[in-house]
Amino acid sequence: MLAETGSWFRLGLANWEDWLANKWPEDCRHEIEREALAAVIPVLRLRFPTAEDVAAVVVKRKIADAELVAAGGMDARHAHQMACENLGVRSRTKGLLCPGCGNHSTHYRQVMIPMTVSGPQSYFQCYHCGQKFGPVDVAK
Repeated sequence: MLAETGSWFRLGLANWEDWLANKWPEDCRHEIEREALAAVIPVLRLRFPTAEDVAAVVVKRKIADAELVAAGGMDARHAHQMACENLGVRSRTKGLLCPGCGNHSTHYRQVMIPMTVSGPQSYFQCYHCGQKFGPVDVAK
């Protein structure tokens, strides 16, 4: 439901445990958000009770995408394309941190290039500094 309404919640990892314990209702802007979050908060409390648990999942996902791309050959090009698609979906709601200038934003140019055996690959470009980068660069 939250994704369908375009809702988002931004909080630092340092605030995760307090937010999860009792502060989350304060961030809801509408009753729909409160109802949707109330349904998932118990699951979040079980699966991600600490900030370290959340960070571990994020790092694991970034490493998995980077390992796919580093595999080599046409498989690597396909993995790169899939990783770009995945990163593009996540970046539209959660943003990206540009490896060039460090700017965090949801506003990046995403260039999806048809996959070939050789030649250029899909990439992102920071509107702030112009840096072009791929999923492997973001995982570093």
